[in-house]
Amino acid sequence: MKKLIIPIFAITLGGCMNMNSDQPQLNINYPAAYVVNGESSTVSVINLNTNEVADLVQLTDGTGTQMQGMNMGKSLAFPHHIYLNASKTQVAIAAPGMDLSAGHTGGMAGMTGKIAVLDATTGVNVKIVETPIMNHNAIYFDGRERNMDFSNG
Repeated sequence: MKKLIIPIFAITLGGCMNMNSDQPQLNINYPAAYVVNGESSTVSVINLNTNEVADLVQLTDGTGTQMQGMNMGKSLAFPHHIYLNASKTQVAIAAPGMDLSAGHTGGMAGMTGKIAVLDATTGVNVKIVETPIMNHNAIYFDGRERNMDFSNG
């Protein structure tokens, strides 16, 4: 009996060890809106032709792996705002690491945040950036903003 249990146990564990670090790639080939779902650390991709949620992207911090389609990475904590770049190829998501649904004040001293940059057509992480202080925005900057005058308001 012991001889039978050990091989079955080894086969079961061997199946779990088949890790794949690739993220599932979506095919967002339709007009889309991206909606951050803060508590679930996901982004809903809405097909604007049908006005329905077409895909869901699980946001991870890039430190984990995936096993058989299950995300084994740590979720980006409380993603907050999302921005599409000018060429519509990437989205940047601010992840401050705390729930800001009750407001943007208090409890921020000493906290760090993260920014996730995703490919807008596949949903795959392009880059994860840790910020030295908690952030709730992650906008794109192309350099032209330096010449803008914000002194009047």
